[in-house]
Amino acid sequence: MFIQQNYQTRAFTAQLIPADRYPKSAAEMRARAAQLVVQYPHNPRPRFTTAAQRLDAGDFAGAEREARAGLAEEDLWRSILLPQIGNGLRVFLAAASKYPPAKPGALGLGPLKAARWGR
Repeated sequence: MFIQQNYQTRAFTAQLIPADRYPKSAAEMRARAAQLVVQYPHNPRPRFTTAAQRLDAGDFAGAEREARAGLAEEDLWRSILLPQIGNGLRVFLAAASKYPPAKPGALGLGPLKAARWGR
């Protein structure tokens, strides 16, 4: 079982954004998040950013969709990416599905501070 899981995790890394193509700043990640989701649909990091943007815009269904998609393969990326990604996606999921703010921007997410959450 360990060998199979390790192989799946290693194979999954090929589906992540390569280091030379990863955004260099939080602003760049915000600007390119939608494009990166299309190019790297299994990578949870641009989905994290997209979910945050959708929550801040009041698009709760879109935020929930992005958070769920980002968490769908967590068992494959949990050991190679920082835990803040999964934790943040779960917070966004809870906020979008159970506790929507009264108006867009009410979560006060503002600009995301961390751009590079790989290990």
